[in-house]
Amino acid sequence: MAVTPAILLAKLQGLDIPTEVINHPAVLTVEEANKYTGDDPGVDVKNLFLKDKKNRLFLVSAEASTKVDLKALGIRLGVPKPGVRMAPSELLESVLGVPLGSVTPLAVVQPTASSVVLLLDQKLKGQERILVHPLTNDKTVAISSDGLEAFLRSLQQEAHYVDLEAQPAAGAGQADLRHLLPTDSNIETAEKQAESTSESQSSSSTSTTLNPAANMPIKAKNANAKEAKQPAKAESVPPLLSMQDLATNIVQQVNPKLALQCVCQTCSAPCVAWEHVIVYVKCILVVSNRL
Repeated sequence: MAVTPAILLAKLQGLDIPTEVINHPAVLTVEEANKYTGDDPGVDVKNLFLKDKKNRLFLVSAEASTKVDLKALGIRLGVPKPGVRMAPSELLESVLGVPLGSVTPLAVVQPTASSVVLLLDQKLKGQERILVHPLTNDKTVAISSDGLEAFLRSLQQEAHYVDLEAQPAAGAGQADLRHLLPTDSNIETAEKQAESTSESQSSSSTSTTLNPAANMPIKAKNANAKEAKQPAKAESVPPLLSMQDLATNIVQQVNPKLALQCVCQTCSAPCVAWEHVIVYVKCILVVSNRL
């Protein structure tokens, strides 16, 4: 289940991490947020959600003035060309559980973000008031770097402080951040977690499926098997009737669900109009095991 802003704030409180929540209208940039938090001393944070060719995901949280060179960062991480780039916006919701403008280092609390590599600007280390969103862009939370580190420890994650403005070293030491790479694709991990959640939810509720021939919902598997095994009324149709009489009996007496399993060749849809019945009566007989 996705973590909501309310659950996140309750978790921070439960961990006894000192925070201050600032309410304001929804904002999309640091500059907009400053209109409402400008009087509160603190470090503004910008966030970049990145991916590489292997679908590994990275969340970079940097001090607002830090110039992040994505090409240099890709080399330092040792990822294959074309390096790291901005992740598609749909992954914000499916992995981080946040809409556009609400990206935050606190988003690693989401179960689907457990494999996201969080890189923190070294300028944030030792700060008393770091300003970040609590999974929504109509609030800002002031938290210390110590508090952020304690929060990450509660998730069994380590705070990785990185000089985001540094250039790759010469020679073999270029990929100095390679040790931070995850072993599996983040997106695949997220998909597996989503599938597991979906399966557990579906097992606790009655499942339904759609019969493609009849275009009507029926109970999945067990109920469907029962209907297939019990065409009782169809078998009661006398075998020596004329084709027209047989068609009449099928329309009037056969279980409608069984009759509607045939598609009228005139209408190209399930139909019981008399003038069309003869056209597909043979199909109905096949379904009811009469032929």
